[in-house]
Parts: sequence; structure tokens; C-alpha cells
Amino acid sequence: TQTDLKRVLAWSTVSQLGKMVFVLGLGGAYAATFHLITHAAFKATLFLAAGAVGHALGTYDMRRMGGLARRMPFTAFAFGAAALTLAGVPPLSAFWSEEAILAQAATDQPLALPLVVLLIFLAGVYISRAAVSAFAPWPGAPAPKAHDPGGRMTVPLLAAALLALGVGWFLSGRLGGLLELSESAPAGQLWTLGAVAASVLGLAWGGWRAFRRGPVPALGSFPVLLQ
Repeated sequence: TQTDLKRVLAWSTVSQLGKMVFVLGLGGAYAATFHLITHAAFKATLFLAAGAVGHALGTYDMRRMGGLARRMPFTAFAFGAAALTLAGVPPLSAFWSEEAILAQAATDQPLALPLVVLLIFLAGVYISRAAVSAFAPWPGAPAPKAHDPGGRMTVPLLAAALLALGVGWFLSGRLGGLLELSESAPAGQLWTLGAVAASVLGLAWGGWRAFRRGPVPALGSFPVLLQ
């Protein structure tokens, strides 16, 4: 429901830390550490991109954005790459660390597997809402004038985006040996497909809502019911 881009990312951090603490409670030190690393990469990219947007516009209010991809293509690429990674789209980084979370849940508490899939769906919803609200031309979007930051900002931003895209793949199968932490057996193809489907569905839902109506609450009044 947030309309401030940095607040969206801050609450996203709370959500992702929740995943880590959740799997740590199931005894999954490997999965928690793996997701901590991939999260560091994609969230650093998202905050750097948000900083570039804030610097260009003088605001983080998504209601005053829209259509920035044409004016800030490098920033849009970095934010989009990190957003897809956060959502768990294969074969990007968070897909591998969320696979480890699913595996730990399947080993220790199978009843928790639907909750993990739900969290993946919600991540897709909120991050696609933010990306589309900022960078796509939704109806009535102000489409303000802006430009990508200079090279001193753009180069590390793109480097962070590439790290966010690939660090999970690189560490998959290697991290356990480096940290002497044991991995759980895979959760199974059905749960992997379910997680991927949840990711794609979440991205589609949040993005479609924002593309149609801008940064309105992606789930309508539902979050209010949870208060």
C-alpha cells in the first residue's frame, strides 16, 4: 500500500528478513545464510536505483513518477533486473536461495511449504507494483523529466545489478562447502514449479494493477483486514 518508493523497499527488507528468520527457525542455517547473501545483492541494487530516481526527481513519491524507463534506461534496467531477482524468477539469484528455503521446509515442516509459496507470490506483487509505478507509463502518470545519473553512479549500479542476477547461481552448490553448512534435499519438482508459478503470478498481478491504475494498493482493501 506504500506510495513512497524507499518505504516499499524498506518493508520489502522486513519481508525478506522474515523469510530468513522463518527458515532459521526450521534449523536451516544454510538456507538463511544463502538468502541473506542474495538479498544483499538485489536489495543494494534496488536502493541504489531508488536513490538515482530520488536524485533525479527530488522525490520518492511513486504518484509523481511513471514513464521513467525512457528517460532513465540504465536505472530502469538495474531496478527491473533486481526486481525479477527478488521475485524468484529462475535462474536468477533469489530462485536458488528460495529453493533452499523450500528444501528446508520440506525436510523439517512440510506444512510450512504453502506459506513459503505465498510469501514468494506477495514479493512478486509488491515489487512489480513498484517497478511499473516508477518506470512504466500508467494512465495519468506525470512522466516527469529526468535522466540517468553520471558514470560514477551508473557503473556501480549496473555492476550491482549483474551481481544480483548471478550470485545465486554462482553460489548454488558451493556455499555449503565454503561455510561448512549442510544443505537439505530438494523439495521436489512440484513445489519448485509452484514457487515459480507464484512468482510469475505475483509479478503479473502487481504489474497489471499498477499499469492500469498506477501506485494504488495492489491487493485492494485486503491489507486493511489484516490490521
